[in-house]
Formats: sequence, C-alpha cells, structure tokens
Amino acid sequence: MSFEILPSSTSQAFTPATADAFLQRFVCFEHEPQLDSTQACSVKEALLLLAGLSDFQTLGVCAASMETAVMALNSYLSALGHELQADMEVLPPIDGPVYLKCNTRSLGYYGDRYSGDYRGVLVSCQSDYSDGVVGTYGHFPLDLFVS
Repeated sequence: MSFEILPSSTSQAFTPATADAFLQRFVCFEHEPQLDSTQACSVKEALLLLAGLSDFQTLGVCAASMETAVMALNSYLSALGHELQADMEVLPPIDGPVYLKCNTRSLGYYGDRYSGDYRGVLVSCQSDYSDGVVGTYGHFPLDLFVS
C-alpha cells in the first residue's frame, strides 16, 4: 500500500489542517499498515503535532496479545509525552487477541478480548473547547514508536 507523503524534513511541514488530512488516510484500515521509514516519520510528525495541540487523548490498541498491546500502548504514551505507563500486573489476564484502551485524562485503562480483524493503534485527540483539535486517527502500526 502506498501513500502520498507530505514533506517531513522539518516539524513545520504540517499545519493542524494538513496533519489532519494526512492522518485521515489511515482511518479504519483493516490490517496494520506497513510503512517505510519516510512514511513512518510523516505519521509520527503529524500525530505528535495534533496530540500536542489537543487537551488529552484516548488510545485504543488492537493486538494479538496483551503483551503486544501493552508494549504498543506504552510506546505511544511515551512518544506523546505522558509519564503514564500500563502495567501488565494490573490488567486482566487475557489469552489471545485483545483490545486495550487508555484515557490520558482519567488515567484509566480497559482491556478485553477482541475478535475483530483490525490490528494497530487508534489515537483519538480530544479538546475541551469547540475550536480545539478533535479527531480519531488510525489504525497505526503497533511498533510505530518502538525504538
């Protein structure tokens, strides 16, 4: 799958409007998108811009296992500037595919079995104001922010 990529050489490459339009291209892909390094950099740049302008985020992870979901969630939380980290010990033990959700405002988590085909991370940017950044983007690769 190929994507038209906007320039990503500087953090000024995206405006909120162009970042939103770019990330809308990823809405509800059934399978985790495979991105080359340039595409991954562009996705990260756009996500970081919009998340930084939002008041809080809700992240939803669809993964083959709870371990993979926690790894993905924690890498996204760190990249988005949150000190919050999911802990496997306090999440329900689930065998097989899972859905793991985190609200960065309430600091709450929810984990459950997942029977769908989607894999990846949804990022929902929320605002306290009507003119703020609001949008749901993804599914993005589980390992997008894994170093």
